[in-house]
Amino acid sequence: MIPPMIPPMRDAVTHAGSGGHVTPSHADRVGGSFGSWRRTGAALLFALGVALPATARSAGAQGTAPAHPSGHATERPTRLTGDTTGGRSGRVAGQSDGHGTGPAHGMMMDRVRRVFLLTEVFELAPGESGSPITLDGTGWIGGDYHRVFLNVDAEQPTRGGREVDLRGDVNYGRLVSPFWSALVGVRVESRRAEIGPLRTRGLLHLGMEGLAPGWFTLEPSLYVSPRGQVSARFAGTTDFLLTQRLIVQPRAELHAVVQRVPEFLYAPGLTDAELGVRVRYEFRRDAAPYIGVSWFRRTGGSAGLARAAGESDRALGLVAGVRVWR
Repeated sequence: MIPPMIPPMRDAVTHAGSGGHVTPSHADRVGGSFGSWRRTGAALLFALGVALPATARSAGAQGTAPAHPSGHATERPTRLTGDTTGGRSGRVAGQSDGHGTGPAHGMMMDRVRRVFLLTEVFELAPGESGSPITLDGTGWIGGDYHRVFLNVDAEQPTRGGREVDLRGDVNYGRLVSPFWSALVGVRVESRRAEIGPLRTRGLLHLGMEGLAPGWFTLEPSLYVSPRGQVSARFAGTTDFLLTQRLIVQPRAELHAVVQRVPEFLYAPGLTDAELGVRVRYEFRRDAAPYIGVSWFRRTGGSAGLARAAGESDRALGLVAGVRVWR
């Protein structure tokens, strides 16, 4: 509130016979009026300069909503971390901040069920042995805080060969920080080498998934079988936008085990590594064809197990496919 402006007393002229009564002259009245308007205008400008930034800060605070990554944060969908990022503010759990942005509001919004599907990789490698086709997809149903995930990773040759490599996960995910979710669930692995029957096993899965600085999507995971066999997986991707539609996506994936599991071609230590770069063009946001190059290498004892089973321990070639999400 702007206080009333009271012009200061100016020098006055005392007229004879006025009995000491002070009467301002005409010049003083004009000068005093002009000074009053000038000071009032300065006060108004000062008040506007203080009020406008405060209003902008208040509006910005009210317009901030929690987010939880699941897809890429610019609505380029990522695997888990969601289409919005679920921020926390340090308030007591269940307490609202009065603007609809507190945890209580977030849990209320979590009652809205959504479905997300993403085929990150669906490609053919014509230059590799057997011209394998690869599928790597994920989907979830739930809200911003609680979700159920289904992941599928499969590879099978299209020309000759008997190899089958299939992995499927069902996980419960819980938002634990603005950009990270904790996962717990089960994995089923099935594998058939060139020589031998189809092998299947189940594993307990514990993991995290989220966005790291620089918009890197990271997925560290730990697996334990009923026999106590421990394995780990680490995967990471990111997107570099050359234009709004032309996007370069590097990918990396590493696997390691503690115990020897020959039926799955696993030897203790780092078992295999895969690196790739794919370039896609989004004619439509939900469907983008791509081409790229993929490199795969088994290491150490795992490479020896693969050669003994009649499989190659390395692969390098061009890939072509399509990325689809909804």
